Amino acid sequence: MFLTLIAATLITAPAPTITEDSPAWSCVDDGNRICGPANPEHKPAGCYDDGGVLVAPWPCHIVIDPATGDADAYTGAAK
Repeated sequence: MFLTLIAATLITAPAPTITEDSPAWSCVDDGNRICGPANPEHKPAGCYDDGGVLVAPWPCHIVIDPATGDADAYTGAAK
């Protein structure tokens, strides 16, 4: 009985998939973390970091270093 109880507590439901059309989607926390003007959350338009802090105002773009996976946000449209 003890082993059955432990096994039951280790099984968890999978996390729901959140897509851009979902009401749970957040342009600050999900996807590329870029909120455009007039976004449905009424957040300031721009690029956000992993902590939800605005790091570059709109228009902005993200550049990812393929060697390290690190990303930087820049103001202005991508060239």
